[in-house]
Amino acid sequence: MNMPNISKIKTKADLKSVLAYEEPLYGNRSPYLYRPVMSEQGIAWKIVCLLRYHEYHLNNGHKLRATFYRFLRKRMELKYGVTIPTNVVGPGLLMFHPRNIMINAAKCGSNLSIQFNTSLVAGGHDGSIPVLGNDVTIGVGSTILGGVNIADGIAIGANSMVNKSFADKNICIAGSPAKKISDNGSFSWGGSVMNVLKSKKNK
Repeated sequence: MNMPNISKIKTKADLKSVLAYEEPLYGNRSPYLYRPVMSEQGIAWKIVCLLRYHEYHLNNGHKLRATFYRFLRKRMELKYGVTIPTNVVGPGLLMFHPRNIMINAAKCGSNLSIQFNTSLVAGGHDGSIPVLGNDVTIGVGSTILGGVNIADGIAIGANSMVNKSFADKNICIAGSPAKKISDNGSFSWGGSVMNVLKSKKNK
């Protein structure tokens, strides 16, 4: 399945395409909307599905349905400590563990892989937000703060504090504050979206 080349879900075809692309990341499950789920993977997939349906109805001005899906989504997010605003993450959102993930303001490209205890937050002094490219992988316990730009294919190591921009593509950064530590970007990490898709396809 090729990655959908869209910035916002505006049509039913967009919605179907994005969900079909993201399904393999969570075990080729059909969209979960109303059924109870127990597994970590099922919980994450349900949150993603509700987010995508909310985005579709919100972007088309369907006020009642957007409010309904927002209610369902927020109920799940509050239960598991997840905050992801609408229309900030492109197709290919992968949450390994839907626990303590906060995006209070950001702009993220496609194929974002994100672990638990992570935060993307606006700068306190001017409200500037992080901007992430495509194929970015964020390790456990990392924070990306303020108006930083993260290039395509960057892998962010566990427990990192990223408070400056990195323009080099396909590198690994880590530390507090973060700095470049190697040329092994997200494509060399087993937890990247593209590698997860490849592994699912080969099974």
